[in-house]
Amino acid sequence: MSAQGNFADSRAPFLLARLPGSTRKLYHRLKREVHHMNILFCWELGSGYGHLQPMRALAAAIRGRGGSVSGLLPEARYAEAVEAEFDTPASVIPELVAPEGPHRRPDTWPEMLLGLGFGDPAQLSPRIDWFLAEIERRAPDALVCEHAPTALLAARIAGVPVMAIGTGWTLPPRYEPMPVYRPALRFEDAELLQREAPLVSAVNPLLSERGAAPLKAAADWLEVDAGVLKTWPELDHYGEREGACYVGPIWHRRPGPAPEWPEGEGKRVFCYLKGQWRGLHSLISGFGHLPVRVLVHIDRERDNSYAAPPNVHVSAEPVDIEQVFEQADFIVSHGGHTLTCQALLAGKPQWLLPLHAEQEGTAWRLHRLGCGHYYTGSLGSARMARVLRRVLADEAPRQTARSRAADLADWHLDTAIETIVDRLADVVARK
Repeated sequence: MSAQGNFADSRAPFLLARLPGSTRKLYHRLKREVHHMNILFCWELGSGYGHLQPMRALAAAIRGRGGSVSGLLPEARYAEAVEAEFDTPASVIPELVAPEGPHRRPDTWPEMLLGLGFGDPAQLSPRIDWFLAEIERRAPDALVCEHAPTALLAARIAGVPVMAIGTGWTLPPRYEPMPVYRPALRFEDAELLQREAPLVSAVNPLLSERGAAPLKAAADWLEVDAGVLKTWPELDHYGEREGACYVGPIWHRRPGPAPEWPEGEGKRVFCYLKGQWRGLHSLISGFGHLPVRVLVHIDRERDNSYAAPPNVHVSAEPVDIEQVFEQADFIVSHGGHTLTCQALLAGKPQWLLPLHAEQEGTAWRLHRLGCGHYYTGSLGSARMARVLRRVLADEAPRQTARSRAADLADWHLDTAIETIVDRLADVVARK
């Protein structure tokens, strides 16, 4: 397996985030201001606050330094959420229809794209043209791409500079062939190249028709001007990468309602769960058998047919997450990357209930750190209650999580955000 080059050339930003505050402030005063920089954010795949919050944080920083921002987003609800924070209204990206029939579980980034429909030229061709039209209309100085494969192709055609941001999963290393993300799996390079060949074959005629250089391999799809990993090396789905730019998680500080915990005794457990998860009602019911106080926020709750027990409060709106981490004793989620990192920073043990392969990778690495457990078993309430009882009683992850938080005490969100904006300014300056 050969490397095509990483997304950055130094771990300096990660180290910078650990310097004393006075040193960091001096560094950033010496950096150039961003004047009249027009940035187009592109987020295409995935859902949830973990994708939206970094864009909000970076948009505020860019605008605060004299730039302007707009966006191409996957759903209308996200476009509405950032309406006041972008300079022009965001456009909603057309839906991509996944191919019918049974699919093999993807082991690589190219296989994931094939399963989503990126191997279908009939869909991909008009999709590329839609992005090209938006780029022409908005005339950005650069794109900031968060899990946005079509935007990367359109930028390649239009010749627009690109900064890619993402977790290890959404921004995999540029190896030929593209690597597997499950550490236990091993394949010969020839087999991996064969697996990614249909994707390359589908894309290259579309690039050639539009005057762009074809991909020699799937790794070329990820060729960008700069890239930043919004994670730490130990949570990178592909393992630590030599020379990669790790800045840690990015989110937007936006105070929400104060958390309201049920009355009584017992540990405080915060849950962030998806409304479509089949185990949702079982878990909420299961908490009724445990001596805990539970606050739950459900993203896109589909109904309210369950009866929450007295020790469970369901919040319809997102709550102030910083207050949550100050007050909670334990975190339950599906393993969204940003929330998992935030819990690590707060020194809170976690129980993760992954919905898909990306979250499974995060859960596996968190468990490997010793900071939590994860569960992929039966969704019956009695079974889940028994497992959760054992997990809550396990003191080892609590102690390890506190130790890990102490190791990260010198990490600062503002420094991570400024590092990304500085690199983006460099990309535009080289335009």
